[in-house]
Amino acid sequence: MSDKIKEQLSEELSAVQKMLEERTEARGEIIRKFQEIILNEGLFSQIVDLFPYPMVVYTPTYRFKTANRAFFEAVNRQAEAFDNQGELFDRHKAADIQLIEASRKVFSGKSIYIQNLKDPFSLFTGTVKQNGVKTEPPQSAVVFPVLNDKNEITHGVIVFLPHSV
Repeated sequence: MSDKIKEQLSEELSAVQKMLEERTEARGEIIRKFQEIILNEGLFSQIVDLFPYPMVVYTPTYRFKTANRAFFEAVNRQAEAFDNQGELFDRHKAADIQLIEASRKVFSGKSIYIQNLKDPFSLFTGTVKQNGVKTEPPQSAVVFPVLNDKNEITHGVIVFLPHSV
């Protein structure tokens, strides 16, 4: 391989690495902003409710705490249905194992970005796959912890994204 080709490949790899680092930094900034909003305005705020992507907040015992409108529309259920059930997650019927693992790891302080989801809403107890729904299911998600003012993890958050961001 000639030196010119090696140099060109090196430059292209550097450009890809820079792009990936920028994406990672942007994801981290989004997570920090949401954590700040939740800390300052509480778990339910108008910003969270009007956020265009499905978002759900759950406790360390995997119980439903709150979600935004986009989440309820995506799973075709109301908040009351989640309030009156036990555990939020149905690990036995979930199609995406990596989402189950991320929902656990978040309580050790990790923020996790997941791609290539198959049927992410199958994770939630009582949801039924909707036939004929025209909207494409999310293909990626970010799972991150919510900290209180003492830096203790109080909740986990899953934000579903329509494509690999």
